[in-house]
Amino acid sequence: MTQITVTVYQRKRQAQLEWATVGLGARTLRRVGKSPTKIQRGLADELRKSIRNMSPMEVAALELVRGRRLRRVHLELTVADRKRVSGRFPLVLEPRWRRPGERVVIAYHPLLGDQFFLVDEDADLAEQAKRFFAHVWRELDEVFVTEQLVTDGKDLLRAFSFSERAPQLIDEIVPEADPFADLEVDPDRGKRKKKRKKKKHGRKQLRAIGENVTARVADGVAPLGRPREPWRSQLAQLLNGPRKQPVVLLGPPGVGKSTLLHRWVSDLLEADDYAAHRNLDRAHEVWRLSATRVLAGMSYVGDWEKRCVELTHEAADPRVVLWVDDLHTFGTAGRSRQSERSLADFFRGPVARGEVTMIGEATPTQWHRLQEHAPAFADRFTTLRVTPTDAAETLQLLLHEARELEPAREVAFRPEVYRAVMQLGETLHPGTARPGVAVDLLRRLAADAAFSADGWTELDADAVVGFLARRTGLPEVLLRPDASLDPAALEDAFRQHVLGQDEAVRAAVDLVARIRAGLTDPERPFATYLFTGPTGTGKTQMAKALAGFLYGDESRLVRVDMGEMTGPESVARLIGDRYDPRGLLTDAVRQQPFSVVLLDEVEKAHPAVLQLLLQLLDEGRLTDAGGAVTDFRRAVIVMTSNLGARPRASVGFGERADAVLREVDRAVRDFFPPELFNRIDRVVPFAPLTPEIAELVCEKELAQLLARRGLTDRRVFVFPHPDAVKRMAADAFDARDGARSVKRHLEATVGALLSDELARGSRAEMRMARVYAADDGYRLHVDELIEAEPEEARYELEGLLHEPASVLNRLLPRMLARVRDLSESAEVEALAERVGALVAELGGGDPEVARTLYALDRFRAELRALRDDLELRTSANRDVERELSVDAVRERREPWGWRGGPSKMKRLDRRHVRPPSAALSREELLRRAGEIALLERAVHRLGDACEHRVLLELLRVGQGRRPPRYDRAPDGLFEWLAELYTGLRGDVLAASARRPDGSILTLEEPLELGALLAAHPNHLVLELHGVAMRTFLEGEQGCHVWSSLLSGAEIVRVRLADAESCEDVLHEHDRSARAFERALQEGRGEGLPEDPARLLPAVRRLRFDPPTRPGESSLLEVEDYVTGQVMVENVRRIPDALRALTWLRASRARGAS
Repeated sequence: MTQITVTVYQRKRQAQLEWATVGLGARTLRRVGKSPTKIQRGLADELRKSIRNMSPMEVAALELVRGRRLRRVHLELTVADRKRVSGRFPLVLEPRWRRPGERVVIAYHPLLGDQFFLVDEDADLAEQAKRFFAHVWRELDEVFVTEQLVTDGKDLLRAFSFSERAPQLIDEIVPEADPFADLEVDPDRGKRKKKRKKKKHGRKQLRAIGENVTARVADGVAPLGRPREPWRSQLAQLLNGPRKQPVVLLGPPGVGKSTLLHRWVSDLLEADDYAAHRNLDRAHEVWRLSATRVLAGMSYVGDWEKRCVELTHEAADPRVVLWVDDLHTFGTAGRSRQSERSLADFFRGPVARGEVTMIGEATPTQWHRLQEHAPAFADRFTTLRVTPTDAAETLQLLLHEARELEPAREVAFRPEVYRAVMQLGETLHPGTARPGVAVDLLRRLAADAAFSADGWTELDADAVVGFLARRTGLPEVLLRPDASLDPAALEDAFRQHVLGQDEAVRAAVDLVARIRAGLTDPERPFATYLFTGPTGTGKTQMAKALAGFLYGDESRLVRVDMGEMTGPESVARLIGDRYDPRGLLTDAVRQQPFSVVLLDEVEKAHPAVLQLLLQLLDEGRLTDAGGAVTDFRRAVIVMTSNLGARPRASVGFGERADAVLREVDRAVRDFFPPELFNRIDRVVPFAPLTPEIAELVCEKELAQLLARRGLTDRRVFVFPHPDAVKRMAADAFDARDGARSVKRHLEATVGALLSDELARGSRAEMRMARVYAADDGYRLHVDELIEAEPEEARYELEGLLHEPASVLNRLLPRMLARVRDLSESAEVEALAERVGALVAELGGGDPEVARTLYALDRFRAELRALRDDLELRTSANRDVERELSVDAVRERREPWGWRGGPSKMKRLDRRHVRPPSAALSREELLRRAGEIALLERAVHRLGDACEHRVLLELLRVGQGRRPPRYDRAPDGLFEWLAELYTGLRGDVLAASARRPDGSILTLEEPLELGALLAAHPNHLVLELHGVAMRTFLEGEQGCHVWSSLLSGAEIVRVRLADAESCEDVLHEHDRSARAFERALQEGRGEGLPEDPARLLPAVRRLRFDPPTRPGESSLLEVEDYVTGQVMVENVRRIPDALRALTWLRASRARGAS
């Protein structure tokens, strides 16, 4: 076999590598891919096919030419259609020998090797290349030249080698005729001899089902980690010699077994001197495969044995090593009902005879199972036990990993990151040993930061906490050691989900507090609770509430109905069997270890299932039929039981709680074996519900019915009357079924009523319906929502809304001229006279006079400040333009160092040397333009005292499905609009809000908007003071509609109210609401009083799904019905885009209708 070294030209094309052979002329080969090793193997295979048809002289041309180098020159050429192209082009300079002693240099493009020219080494290379290629490429297409032949400066020449039996000159010598050939008795005797078949060392099966680890290590994509002794030396001693020993690494998950094997492969490549010859054919091959891939697709008896025979033949090469991922499954893999033969039985002989070298990794538990199933096969392996690292060594490994991750991922780790990674990683993943738990978390953290951010990102301990919160679902308050947890607020949150169960709520809060304090047993589940009590009292709902708070989503509930586990085969269903090792319980928790495991109605399970729970509750783990261990130590185990609940009319509601709880406790202790009962952390009794709680349950179930997709998708918002809820509670509850009877009653009554309303249909896009009680059942009062009519008006910002700041900045002189005209207008001069008259009347004590005088004086002050600001900005812009008129300045470079040298002059753009100016942002420029238009339009109304003080009412009249959040209040349209209106202009002097319990919260200056919104109000009134506030906000009156795929829809009505104070607005709303509801109850068909929550025309519609991760943005679509504007932008929050639309409405031209 001959080693052939070939030169290739490498460049990057659209995130892929492209290789092209150099020096082959018309036989140039090209290949594209992501892996250099795969590209190299593909080119080698193609060259092998070509070599078989080449002459010895042509093969010699393939060899690496010493002195071949790459140069890049700048050329300007004229190509087809007389188009000019300019750029840097790569050239290969290659020395050739014309005759002995006479050396010449040729140059050619690496992709067009058959077009070359002789180089005059004393002349300019660029001029020679320009003359040659201007003639040769004159007919080439411009696109081809610019896209294929121009270089980006990141290309290079590299070489690779491969082995092949090349043709020799001796093969072309014709042998002379044998003079004694005619003496042969049988001339055809030699032809009938069977030709000996050449032994082939193909890799067909290995390439089909295996992964070439050697190629991955050669490419530099395999994680090598920091070398660790003594395992590195031990692996080299066992596997680098002429007779390799089968080896298996034993250790817990995360201890670094795979990394040690990758490091050994790297050492093996170094021992093969791969860096010098770059020939993978001369290096050892380590192929990674698994029992699953070996058996994949093998459905008939004998299929997998045939494949294994081929694998044995291919792996018989002493340079081939098989790395098996799941070596522990070889004892059972391959067995079926027709055959007891396994992979261990097949490979036992080849491994023992040294025909196949096999290595692997396993945990001690997995290896013990292999020794049970196939002891003879397991005894063939030398075991190396890998122990976890200590804290100091783990920190060294983290620092080594960080040095590689920082330049690759463009991140920077602060020193506190390593401590947080080690502590939180071990706390949340106790089943993974060091250093793997910390290193894996560091890699995932860097990958997450590189994916979500552009450019370099600095990561600190807060980034670690945020990443783990998103990954595990745990709230950040449980992960931050410095975060505070309010038990009272947590109790209120749980009580909103589970009604009337104070003992259960206290148990849930106690669990959260113990997890927060780190006082849970690290070798057991977070908690094991037994929920007992009558049916329909909220046991399953409490399990969902725990999943929602602890893990962020109620879908983290793994529910197993123990009523289906009554037979002796139930254990196999939960943990699997030999034919299907994936168990129902173990597989679900393995996929989601952070979850609440609900074992519903545990008393119905088979006794063998109860015995299975002993290991789960005591050690926090279960081993499935395949030997894989499932970790339950970060799960909460909840068992429910109806033991002691008597099938009589008193179950569920109205029964004395003490008697029921005593009976339930006695039944539980009698049923559970002592060894199982003692492993339960807490028995949580659920008491029968009282009539007062029954009404709250009815409200909750009704809210879930009214938030269903059929209503929210059709934008139908339904609100029940309080008297209707009381009647439903009285009619719905059945003591035998508890709270479950509520859903049936609501489906039969309210559900049917709504179905009829939806079936009738309506042209209105949105509707609001009220459910009220009548003599014959329940009825609906429907209010339709229509779109506001567009105004026939001209808006001065309409053409500027999407312009960049550079364009808006040119309008500053025009804005200044308008402000000066307004300051000198007759209206403003008349205001000066009006101010003098009001000053004379001020002594009369009329508050209206004082307010009007204050507004007029404030208008003059704001107009003066606006004019001064625009004058300053305009003057600064003129100075900048004057400086930029001189296109460049000179920079003198003085000689430096002892060598001296001439001074150099460099011409720089003026913008590079002037200090940055405080330029106005696009939003600030739009605000100034809108403010000018607003003041021009409102100048004739400034004398009206009501113009400058408004009471802005925000009423949430409809809200669809919203996922409950325990850790923070979810932002919605109501909160976004409140933030928008309080931050646009003017001052907020007072605010009143109605809490969900009906109480009123009033705040005055200094106003804390966050304190108001933290009370989750549905009704808010803001007292705003400012020049022309009524004119500014009158266009905002109407319904604002927000729709979201995740949160449903929300309608917020905005209105300018007429009252003396904010509280008066809320009280008047309550009085009108009671009168309206009373009229509905009386069944008035005509003459209903005005509904205070009536729907005004829709003025704006928004479609927006808030981003789920901090720092991200989402697409916002806004349709403004009044102005006719449609906006589509990527924003983080809705107020970011609504500010511009609000100023657009304020810029309505003066005199427009």
